Amino acid sequence: LATNRIFDVRRFTYGRPLAIHVVGSTGVGKDAVLEAMNIPWVLSDTERPLESRDIPGITYNFVTKDSMDDSVERGELIDVTRVQYRNNNTYSYGIHRHRVLTMIESEVPVFAFRTNQDGFTPISRFCDIQGIPIIRIFILPNCPASEYFERVRQERGEARVATARAE
Repeated sequence: LATNRIFDVRRFTYGRPLAIHVVGSTGVGKDAVLEAMNIPWVLSDTERPLESRDIPGITYNFVTKDSMDDSVERGELIDVTRVQYRNNNTYSYGIHRHRVLTMIESEVPVFAFRTNQDGFTPISRFCDIQGIPIIRIFILPNCPASEYFERVRQERGEARVATARAE
């Protein structure tokens, strides 16, 4: 098949799970897609405050800024993204290496990551090193851009609109 030139299965290790990487801008529905797929995903850490839609341990693992900084300094995070919020504060999000390794060791056949586009390369690199095949699902807004950006502005602030436009 022509696709074998792109997806070279020889690099991957037999018995390793398949990773699905759901990628998209802020507010496009990454969580909704993962919930519909009904597969486990690697929970990201964040230092940002809880919002009304958050459920600790379900939407994110909420940590202190010091804890996040320590994880970054020790190189424990596969991916780290800084995001500016409506209050002009910038908060970090990161995927902890030990959580991914725990998922792999649990022998689930499939698991997922969810990130914005910044996570594309670090997640790819990690999965390649671990011998894990990865499939990416890019989520785009399901409405005209002007409507999407207005929704982001209302729900997440002007700073997030700039990030969404760049992504």
